[in-house]
Amino acid sequence: MKCSTCGKEIPVTSQVCPFCYTAIKHDTEEVASTEDSLATINTSFQSTSNNDELNFGDLNQNTSFDEEHNTLKTYFQEPKQRKKILIPIIGVLVFFVILFVILNMFKEPTIDSYKYYTGVVDKVYEYISDNFTSSDAKNSGSYKLVYTINNEKTKEFRGKYQYDLSKKLIDITADLKDPEKENGGVIVGDQTLGMELYGKNNELYFSSNNIFTNVILLPYEDETGFLTSKQYDLNSLVDGIRDATNYALKNMTFTEEKKVNINTMGKSFDVKKKVLKLDYITKRKFVNLFFTELADDSNFTTEYAKVIGKKMGDVENLLNSYRTTYEHQFSVDNGKVTYINLYYKGKDVYRVEFDRTQDDDGIYTFDLDKNKLSYSYVKDGQTITSVNINRIDTTMNEVLTRTYNIDIKNNDDIITINIELTKDINPVVKAKEFENVKSIRDFTNEEINTIKSNVKVYTDRIDWIDDLKTIFKSKCDTNLSCVCTEGDTCQCTYENRVITCPKELVQVPENNTTTTE
Repeated sequence: MKCSTCGKEIPVTSQVCPFCYTAIKHDTEEVASTEDSLATINTSFQSTSNNDELNFGDLNQNTSFDEEHNTLKTYFQEPKQRKKILIPIIGVLVFFVILFVILNMFKEPTIDSYKYYTGVVDKVYEYISDNFTSSDAKNSGSYKLVYTINNEKTKEFRGKYQYDLSKKLIDITADLKDPEKENGGVIVGDQTLGMELYGKNNELYFSSNNIFTNVILLPYEDETGFLTSKQYDLNSLVDGIRDATNYALKNMTFTEEKKVNINTMGKSFDVKKKVLKLDYITKRKFVNLFFTELADDSNFTTEYAKVIGKKMGDVENLLNSYRTTYEHQFSVDNGKVTYINLYYKGKDVYRVEFDRTQDDDGIYTFDLDKNKLSYSYVKDGQTITSVNINRIDTTMNEVLTRTYNIDIKNNDDIITINIELTKDINPVVKAKEFENVKSIRDFTNEEINTIKSNVKVYTDRIDWIDDLKTIFKSKCDTNLSCVCTEGDTCQCTYENRVITCPKELVQVPENNTTTTE
């Protein structure tokens, strides 16, 4: 029997449809006939059951509507009904899950603003660590350097290089080659130029029989102590500075501007721009966080104490002194503001920009790519300096050759440089000793003129030679104001900054000397 309202199959004796709850009206004769038929069926089953009682119960029992039992819950408990309901529900859920996944595929990931800035810092320090401060920061090999200045004749140098930064040692030899000689051309004529630049700790040695008979000593004042100190972990120092920088950045406030279009590396990108505004308030906050975090880094203070020859307590006091000095410097609004702008898309940062136009300066821009770097300095709307660097790595027979193509424009000068560095599979770095050495500080004017005359054979650019004595003059002398503690070095004030000087080179007034416990 079917319900006249919903069309569902229902028992013939039902008083109410169990599906739509509609009352069922029966014809009296029809019901009686049905009951007689059921009785006949029951009798037939009883006669064929071999006296085993087969009882279906009273089919008319509980057929009236029971509000307590005939509920939505009992409706869903029926397998057919549960299946009919669950299938569309599951289908709807699957649809929304798929829609959510698709939308998130095209949605830019949400990243905290500071992480873009700390990510750039991490990349810079990762490069420094991998190439200069790690335990295997030792290399040797050969190189070729080809350069052209302002469309002058191209010059080419070839030689060997070796460096071991853990020993603070670098050695470069060079021979001037004629790049046109293979083509039958001559640029440098019969003149050849061989030279060597060797650095150990804070001393540079320049040797060339074509330039000067003596080995020229170029003493470098080690203002920080990093070059002259023997034992310290440079990685701990680098990591400490990185962590302190990131800690300060994490607590800065950033603003995000609308989408902008930039042209970089010959391509156009629609990117977003984040801004970190550094006025006198945020500068003071930054240096406070930076030096406080640095002073709390025991690894950093331990290693820096070795560098400057002090105790950890002295390092903490020194860092706190730097902090209070900068806080005082940024305590008054001088109207100078620096903006650090990041241009990014998704997780990729395409440009870092230091806008110091409100700080009586210009705009410094760094465009970033995997193997490319572009830098420019613009002031008053004019490009003062631009540098483009492209790196290419090739490997043959396990030998790595790294090529740098560099284009530089500085004011009116245009310089093109090509450098090929071939790395030895097993680097070997050896220390050297030189004889017949003379410091540039002791050169007479006549000897300076001799150098200029010999250099002029190879280039007309010799004005820089007059500046050598000034560049390498001693900064540590008896006229400085210094504070010394136990050890061989003192902290001295030179041109409004603090430098480290050997104690024997500076005069230390008795009332200006302190002793640490």
